[in-house]
Amino acid sequence: GMPSEIKGHSWAADDIRSDPDRAFDLFDANHDGQISVAELLFTTRKTNDSVRKRGSIFDEMKLFQLLDVDGDSVISRDEFNAVVKDPRAFTDDAV
Repeated sequence: GMPSEIKGHSWAADDIRSDPDRAFDLFDANHDGQISVAELLFTTRKTNDSVRKRGSIFDEMKLFQLLDVDGDSVISRDEFNAVVKDPRAFTDDAV
């Protein structure tokens, strides 16, 4: 099911970059083609602690702002792909 699939993702920047569509689909819980703040928080919070440093909600909001290029409060697949493909913008610190 879904949670184990999420646990199966390392969420390392390089892994997300190598398969951005899979990462996007895991974040996009209701599959409407965009990631909302709630979806981003929900997905990052239920990810296995041992693979992901547990940051504060501010870290996740920073990540959301980084990915939400046009500032419309949702992340489209195009935005997600564009940001994760930029190694300067999207680093392990960002995730």
